[in-house]
Amino acid sequence: MATTSAQDLLAELEKLERLAGSSTPTATTKSSKSSAPALIDTLTALEEALEKAQRQILEEDVPLPVLGKTLSGEADRRRADVDKGLKEWYSGLAKVGKAVDKSFDSKLLEISKTYDNPTPLFSDEEAKKAMDEVILTSMIKRGTFNSARMLQQEMRVTLDERTVKLSEQLHRTMADLASGDVDSALQWTSKHHAYLSSGPHPSALPFYLHRARFISLLRNPPPPVMTIVDPNGPVKQEIPASLQYARDHLFPYLPFHADEIFHLLGAIVYAPSTWAENNYADLLSPQLEAGALIPYFKVEFCRLHGWPKEDPLDVLVDLGSNGSLVKIDKARTMLKDRIGDVRTWDELPSKRYHSVFACPVSKEQATDANPPKMLVCGHVIAQDSLTKLSKHGLKPCNSLTFT
Repeated sequence: MATTSAQDLLAELEKLERLAGSSTPTATTKSSKSSAPALIDTLTALEEALEKAQRQILEEDVPLPVLGKTLSGEADRRRADVDKGLKEWYSGLAKVGKAVDKSFDSKLLEISKTYDNPTPLFSDEEAKKAMDEVILTSMIKRGTFNSARMLQQEMRVTLDERTVKLSEQLHRTMADLASGDVDSALQWTSKHHAYLSSGPHPSALPFYLHRARFISLLRNPPPPVMTIVDPNGPVKQEIPASLQYARDHLFPYLPFHADEIFHLLGAIVYAPSTWAENNYADLLSPQLEAGALIPYFKVEFCRLHGWPKEDPLDVLVDLGSNGSLVKIDKARTMLKDRIGDVRTWDELPSKRYHSVFACPVSKEQATDANPPKMLVCGHVIAQDSLTKLSKHGLKPCNSLTFT
């Protein structure tokens, strides 16, 4: 996986950085196996030893032979530390090189040459413009608007202002959610209520947002609100703001989330500090807070506007860095060995494909005279097996020629 390779490389780089940095014990360096002090610390200690020797000469009148022997021993110890540190440094450097080779296969350049066209990729203006637009669109959707604008001026590419405005709205709302404010997200869900509530799988995002607001009201209760007790009379009574919010915004979801809503209402009678003692510890989970809803909101926002769930540029980078190209080239080489230089699946002759199919019934390899047959159920068997099954009175489902 690309993530694993990248993590391995970053881990080795972090170890190398620790070897080059200070040897001051930290939470990070405790896990390091390095026992040699950093070079800068070694040099500092040697300088301090020289300064101490100078003071002893001037102030304490220590004999020079004694000082010389002391400095010589100090220099030998520091040299040993340097040698040990260099050994660990070169070992770490070698591991970084191996991690780089593992993450970025050396065959990539060779593979890229395999697919060279008479006209190099992205050499014409139209292709360059398309690549620039992909990069700029990716930057905009990531929220790096200032950088995208500056790059736009250099590339002389026209940005889709609608995409820019939608991305700005998305990142503003996600920033609000990160700070615990669900107002802008609720306004968005209210505006697009018809879309979010339609389809085979209606979105639960509006309910999750109201739930986060309700829990926030429980944990930081505002002043009570006045409400009408008897619909037929003017009698009013103060009730907790959280209960009124539940009536207004959670009760409409009772047909879909009844158990969870009743559980939330039960927490009203307990102080948040006692929730853990009264089976309401789950309401303290960070997963129920507004910040945890950022991925849900982003998915629904992208779904509404037809944006892909994953950034296409991320997908392409992952494809090129997780070993997929090497696997594709390996499969291509195997096909080439079997059927010659085939560049596309359309050029793959069906008779060549049949030659590598083995019937799961007879275990025989398919040939031109005994081609595979696909049954309606989706299984594939050889023509001879299908014929023999029919002769013995068995009636397998209708077959289709597998090409």
